Amino acid sequence: MARTAEALHTEVAIVGGGLVGMAAAIALARQGLQVTLIDSQSAPPAPEPFAWDSRIYAITPGNKQWLESQGVWQRMDASRICSVDRMHVRGDDQHALLAFDAYEASLPSLSFILENRQLQDALWSRAGELDIRILPGHLDGLMRSGVATRLRLGDGTLLDAQLVIAADGGQSTVRQLAGVGIT
Repeated sequence: MARTAEALHTEVAIVGGGLVGMAAAIALARQGLQVTLIDSQSAPPAPEPFAWDSRIYAITPGNKQWLESQGVWQRMDASRICSVDRMHVRGDDQHALLAFDAYEASLPSLSFILENRQLQDALWSRAGELDIRILPGHLDGLMRSGVATRLRLGDGTLLDAQLVIAADGGQSTVRQLAGVGIT
C-alpha cells in the first residue's frame, strides 16, 4: 500500500521571491504570520562591491519609509543610492515641459534611484533574520483542500496554506493553475 505524503502547513504561501514576493514575506512575518516563500531560485548572489547593476528603480519617499520600517533600507549601501531633487520632463515636441523640484514642494527628495541587486540583497538579508520558511522549487499543482489551498511543488512537496499570494510575475503559474483569467 502506497503511503500518502504528509503536507507541510503554513498560514501564508507566497510563490515568487522577487521584490514583491520577498517584501510581502517580510511584512507578513513581521506581523506574526507563519510565512512560506516558494521560489525557483535560491538567494541571489551578493552584489559585487564595485560592479554596477544596470537594472535600477526609482523609489518614492513613501516606499523608502516603508522599506525603513521593515528593516530593509538600512541594509543597502547608502553610497550607491542617489537622491532625486529635481526633474524636468519634456514632451515630444520639446515645448511641453513639466518641472518638479523637491525644495519647492517642501520635500527632502522626489525619489531615490537604487540598483536591483542592492535591493534584492537587502530583502533576502532581512528575510534571513525572520521566521520565513523558504522552499526552493517551482509550483506544479494547486487545489482546494478543505479550508486550505494545497500546493504541490515539482519535487512532490505538499504545502497547505490558508492564503496563497501570487508574486510569480506576468506569466503567473499560480494564476494559471487557479484558473484566474486576465484581460
